[in-house]
Amino acid sequence: APGDATGDADLRVALRAALAALPARQRAVVVLRYLEDLPEAQVADLLGCSVGTVRSHGSRGLARLRSVAALTDLIGEETR
Repeated sequence: APGDATGDADLRVALRAALAALPARQRAVVVLRYLEDLPEAQVADLLGCSVGTVRSHGSRGLARLRSVAALTDLIGEETR
């Protein structure tokens, strides 16, 4: 429901738990690319790796986040 602070809090808790379950490099890439909205080249520079590695970690990290049932359920509820 619009303005549902409880739902937002539940989503934040689930997202934090899902991010914490990612390997450190995947978590760093996901946070820098998608939460901080940094370009791939800048993330690669910050992490001392190639752009291809950033893409790989980002893809794998997002796939793991999509597979988390709690996130899927919460996001699904928000779009109804």
